[in-house]
Amino acid sequence: MPFAFGVDHTGMPNAEARARLDKALEVARDLNVTAPVIFFLGAGMRYRTERYGIPSLAASAKLYLVSQGWPSDQIAMKPLGFSTMTETMAFRKYLQNVDGYSCLHFVTSWMHIVRVWMVCRTIFGSSTPMKFYASCTPLKGRALVHFLAREAIALPRSVYMAWHARKN
Repeated sequence: MPFAFGVDHTGMPNAEARARLDKALEVARDLNVTAPVIFFLGAGMRYRTERYGIPSLAASAKLYLVSQGWPSDQIAMKPLGFSTMTETMAFRKYLQNVDGYSCLHFVTSWMHIVRVWMVCRTIFGSSTPMKFYASCTPLKGRALVHFLAREAIALPRSVYMAWHARKN
C-alpha cells in the first residue's frame, strides 16, 4: 500500500508520488511469492484530480502503475482516504473481504514513515505481519521543511486517532 500524495499539472502523480509508487513497484517486483501481489490505493481527495477528469488520487496512481507495466487486475482501490489515518482505515476495511495474506507491505517517503509505522502498528496490532519501506523524496528547501514540520505536528493526533479507531 503506497500512501497518498499530490498530482502534477496533468493530474498524474507528482514527483513525490512517483518516488513512492516507484518504490512500491520495486518492492512488489522483488517479493518472492507465488500469490499475486495486490496494490491497494485508498486516497480519494477528488478535489485534487477532478479538473483533470480523474476521479481520485487512487485513480491517478492506478494510471501511473499501469503505465509502468503493473497489471490493472492486481490493483485494488477504495478511494475513501484523505489522510494517513483514513487511508489506513480504508485498507483495513478492504482487508475484511480478503481471504488471506502473508504480509502487509507499506510504502511511503522516509519523512512520513514514522507516522505510517505508528498508525499501522496501532490499527493492525503487532501480531499482524507488516513491512515498511521508505522512498527517497525529491523535496528540497522550504518544501521539505514544510513537510517535516507538518509530520511533527500530525504525528500525535494520528496516533491518538489510530488508538481510538482500533476499538471499532
